[in-house]
Amino acid sequence: MPNRNLNTSSRQILNLLCFFLFSTPLFLLAQEESGGEEVKAPLNLYIDCNCEKNYLRQEINYVSHVRNEGQANIKLFIYDVTNGSGGRTYMLEFEGVDDYKDILGKLTYDSTASMTDDEVRKGLLKKVQSGLLQYVLESDLAENITYTVNKEGLGEIQEIDFRESWNNWIFEVYGEAKIKRESSRKEFEYELGFQSDDVTEKLRIRSDLQINQANKEIVNDDEIFTSERFRYSADASIVASLSD
Repeated sequence: MPNRNLNTSSRQILNLLCFFLFSTPLFLLAQEESGGEEVKAPLNLYIDCNCEKNYLRQEINYVSHVRNEGQANIKLFIYDVTNGSGGRTYMLEFEGVDDYKDILGKLTYDSTASMTDDEVRKGLLKKVQSGLLQYVLESDLAENITYTVNKEGLGEIQEIDFRESWNNWIFEVYGEAKIKRESSRKEFEYELGFQSDDVTEKLRIRSDLQINQANKEIVNDDEIFTSERFRYSADASIVASLSD
């Protein structure tokens, strides 16, 4: 009887050793495969603004909205001021925390006095979604993104880039004049200038022309001293891009 119990115990120990012997490599292999992929934390968004927060929370349903700033890994601060068109200018500041701490962003959105409240909030929503895209691309949601291109916007870009190249140019003409007159002193000075600038993905062409003249007349003991100075300058540069 004791021998039979001893054999049973030996078989149980042998079974346990075989189990650990064959299961351990499989466990380590699975651990190595899963350890190579970095899992990003879910997106927790905190919004601080003078706007319709409930509308933004309802439409942006692919992130978790938190009311406590300390629980967020994405912070959005929206400041708004009155602009020249009678509407509001919204300044959006994005700040990432923890897994997204190096991701920052700033955007602006302008509304006009003729826009309805619904148009304003929809426009602001698009800007918020544009700013959140950089965080979504770094999260585990990146594989679920479907990319689309607005054909109307693409047509406008093609027209600017290929049909009318002069749309890339900026021309500036400026001038300034100063007159000073006293009983014994007269001064007159003027400056005229012309600048042109063209920036594309491959070239930057820039030129600057300037003319300056200054005349002075000073009366001292019935003697008149005059001074005339005329200067002109011109410079230009062409810079080519070697890469993106």
